[in-house]
Amino acid sequence: MSKKSNYIPQRMCLGCRESKPQNDLIRLSVSDGRIAISKGKEFGRGAYLCGSSQCLELALKKKAFQRLLKRSILEEEVILLSEAIK
Repeated sequence: MSKKSNYIPQRMCLGCRESKPQNDLIRLSVSDGRIAISKGKEFGRGAYLCGSSQCLELALKKKAFQRLLKRSILEEEVILLSEAIK
């Protein structure tokens, strides 16, 4: 007889650095040299971001994308991120 676990994975936002449930965050992953935006699972190195423009601005200011994704973020990718957040 096994019990179901109510475990909800927590992830930290790149911008505000708050831990939140994984399902509430946007996942950014690097695959084939491009940054992919998803809500679910993706292959590759990943990072998480809240759904607010303030967190995106903080992450860009802190250069968190370069540090965590091990590559710089292009201007067109920043535009795609800001559109995905809205």
